[in-house]
Amino acid sequence: MIDRDTAGLGEQREIIRELLKPQPTVIGIEGGPCGGKTTLLEKLQNAESDREVVCLPEAASQYIAALAKKGIDFSSLPERDRELYLAVEEQILGDIVRNIESALEVYAGTDAIIVADRCDIGAYVTDEEYKTILQNIGLDMPPMLSHVDQLHYLPSLAHLDAGKYAALRTGNASRVEADAETAEVVCRNNLSAVARHPELHVAWGGDFDETIEGLASAILHPENEDEVKLAPTRTGIAELVVLGAEHLATANIRQVYYQLDGYVFRLRETITDKGEIIRTFTQKTGEGIHRREVQRRINDELYRKLSICDQVGAPLEKSRSLVLLPEPEHESKMKMWAFDRYFDRRLPEWNCETDVKGEQEAAAVEARMFGFERSAIGTEKLARLLGTKALMPAAIRSV
Repeated sequence: MIDRDTAGLGEQREIIRELLKPQPTVIGIEGGPCGGKTTLLEKLQNAESDREVVCLPEAASQYIAALAKKGIDFSSLPERDRELYLAVEEQILGDIVRNIESALEVYAGTDAIIVADRCDIGAYVTDEEYKTILQNIGLDMPPMLSHVDQLHYLPSLAHLDAGKYAALRTGNASRVEADAETAEVVCRNNLSAVARHPELHVAWGGDFDETIEGLASAILHPENEDEVKLAPTRTGIAELVVLGAEHLATANIRQVYYQLDGYVFRLRETITDKGEIIRTFTQKTGEGIHRREVQRRINDELYRKLSICDQVGAPLEKSRSLVLLPEPEHESKMKMWAFDRYFDRRLPEWNCETDVKGEQEAAAVEARMFGFERSAIGTEKLARLLGTKALMPAAIRSV
């Protein structure tokens, strides 16, 4: 790495100091009918934690209840009165934004966890209708991308056990309105609408209590994640896995590491398959499967200002595909994987990663992913080393 005089980067130092101060983390909870959202929220509200947990009200339920008091069946509006329906959806989205922004203001300067129960309406309107609604409330992208740091998705019970779903619906029709077939469609539409979130986590199947417990722990400590990274050992194997998996979303990612006064940070630009651009600042620590991250969404101006710091290595560009792969030990359980395809020929063409709960699960995941193995050095570190070497004078590179 070649250091240059950083005396003129006082503004950048202040930006980084501000970004590293405690800030609330906004967690979005989405899911299909009878997916466990209510149970998860209750778990979070009753959890013993050194961080304050703030659960925002579900805006949609409040509007649906208010309309019911006026004798208006909200479920009939999409077909009966589209204009009124869209007006209500616009009010719902506006309340989602106001609730999140109000909580961020109240808890500014703290490490509070702000939980937004349903933070998107994309599954219930067309793309063109959504664009109009966003314009009307002064946004250029959905709040689930612009306001939410992490998004956790729970599938409908209808996917996992149609019989149990039907029994629950019969016993509590006010809570679960759709039959199993319709619930599956709603569930898929919801997942499709939020799948392009860059920090998406999907809890699909497995033991319900264990899933809720794991989700609560992940939400209370969003900066801690265990993940296993694998690289293919055979040419083309990753392509076969991606093609055979259930595809959720694709994004193009460009990221660069920078340093200032010896402090290393990452700037990432994610472009979703709908053309939305999300920019983030990240400080990463930890080795192996364990990592700790401080991640902040940043605007164009901060991204540009921080980009003048000393670059560490070369830019890393990749295409990321999010897919669901079935778990062999559980018939209805699926694990979400991120498959990355790199555009730098000096790097392995493919790499993949998934969340795990400790080294034991990481080893089990590696064992059943035939044709993949853990790399001795991560692709990001390799890219930084190769890029750093390329920046060195020829005499040094030859040593």
